[in-house]
Amino acid sequence: MENKEHRCFNCGSFDAYYIKAYCCYLREDCGMCKKQNKVINKQSTCENWHTRLYDSKKRKSAVMEKLKNVLTDISVIRQFIEEE
Repeated sequence: MENKEHRCFNCGSFDAYYIKAYCCYLREDCGMCKKQNKVINKQSTCENWHTRLYDSKKRKSAVMEKLKNVLTDISVIRQFIEEE
């Protein structure tokens, strides 16, 4: 069996850092490891690696909440424009 080396960027304990650019967010080459409680490079490896699990219901509900907030913001902007 092949002993594959797991990188931190796809570990369940790794949260990547992002910087805000002009019109989007760009992923940095480092992030926070929740297991080691320190900032590490995304290409690092360690013995604590575990798969990243996604809960599709949670993700969908988070996306729907964000969309609701964005639509509210757009409605407020529209109201300001129409009042002028």
